[in-house]
Amino acid sequence: MAWHGQQRRTDILFTYQGETMNLTRWSKRVGIKPGTLYARRKKGWSPKRILTTPVAPNGKIVASKIKSHAECVPRKIPQSGSHLVRFVLHQMKQRRISYKEMSKKSGVAVDTLIRMRNRGIGLINNIEALINVLGFNLLPVPKGDERYTDIYGQVPK
Repeated sequence: MAWHGQQRRTDILFTYQGETMNLTRWSKRVGIKPGTLYARRKKGWSPKRILTTPVAPNGKIVASKIKSHAECVPRKIPQSGSHLVRFVLHQMKQRRISYKEMSKKSGVAVDTLIRMRNRGIGLINNIEALINVLGFNLLPVPKGDERYTDIYGQVPK
């Protein structure tokens, strides 16, 4: 009888392993709060992932299931911003160096690396540390010097 009282027109139904139930029933079955299941659904997760991904005691998703930014290699390189930041990210991508690995080698915090990627800018001391890790030196070159070209083969103006 409790089942009848929980059925409404607005109920969200999931079908998993041949069983169809509403969100509240699945919540009781798998031991995960309805709000967590609903939030996962809003994020576009599949029913299998919604119902089988464990939850840590603090309510967060278990870390082993998610790859953090720190463990990733840069995928997107900003089209605008500092050419030095783009150079560092491009080199990290080519060499498959993760943010975490670069942070350990350079002393630049992972958060700072992520901010540099998102904003396309960074402090010169951080950029210099990153460039040194990659095996390059940061040297001042006069503007318009034809012997120098940036990473895209263009003479800076």
